[in-house]
Amino acid sequence: DKNQLFEIYALHGGSLENFCSNVVKVVPSPNPQVTVTFHKLDLTRAEEVQKWVSSNQPDICLHLAALSSPAKCQEDSKRAHDINCPVAFLNALAKSNVDVVALSTDQVYSGTKTSPEEFYVETQDKVGPVNVYATTKVSMEKTLVDLLPSNSVLLRSSIILGPEAPFGGAHKTFLHFCSSREGLSTDYFDDECRSVVAVSDVVAILQHFVVPGNMTKESAGIYNMGGQDRASRYDMALAVAERFQFDKQFVVKKQKAAMPPGNVPSPLDISMDSTKLAKIVGREAFKGLQDIVNETFPPNTKRP
Repeated sequence: DKNQLFEIYALHGGSLENFCSNVVKVVPSPNPQVTVTFHKLDLTRAEEVQKWVSSNQPDICLHLAALSSPAKCQEDSKRAHDINCPVAFLNALAKSNVDVVALSTDQVYSGTKTSPEEFYVETQDKVGPVNVYATTKVSMEKTLVDLLPSNSVLLRSSIILGPEAPFGGAHKTFLHFCSSREGLSTDYFDDECRSVVAVSDVVAILQHFVVPGNMTKESAGIYNMGGQDRASRYDMALAVAERFQFDKQFVVKKQKAAMPPGNVPSPLDISMDSTKLAKIVGREAFKGLQDIVNETFPPNTKRP
């Protein structure tokens, strides 16, 4: 509805001032029906978050905040849990019956499937987190499902890839790292596989659930969110090398399983079947690796 007023509240922890100021530049500001307000809020403080939610009465919350570094989570499990499963914030949303779409992770799966043809299916496979980061996300999933069983959606996201963000301060994706390695011999794991997903697909999925009427008791639940291809880091690097016609001899295959275990356990193949989510949002499937690379580096992209 062009006459409807949309108010967007961007909640942050206090270290995103530069990020926030740049986000304003890409919001459709010429449209007077859209307003954006930034608010500093500690999601772990019950009284503060309850007051904010009660005062502003949001219709829907896109909960994307997380401590997403597995290494940092492993170092401080309490801090990781407080941030990744902010019980006070989730309770406040539930008390006001706010619709919630939250990002989880593919790392909730153990990566122990025996056949390379198998994909994890959310309706069949149990979770089996192997690190602190994944454990905190499982806690967040359970908390939201218990609190808002009929109006919460949890998206088990794979690695998100795509073009650079239209504002400063954002991290580049793994594909941009690969594009910077021309002529430099670099090892890439070929046995750590993910169902990489295009950022454009992620945006479309979030937009779907924001539309009034699309969050229903039937659509609520947990979904895998990945692309149609199983891809290793080696596959990604090769695809980028082909896009820019780099010499592929510098893309070196390596097996993670053959290496000594590191400080942070990580599942190997956690490729997922995302058919359930694709049907909900009206897609046959989400983009595969080649389409993601082409979208990330369109024809007019200069060689790095």
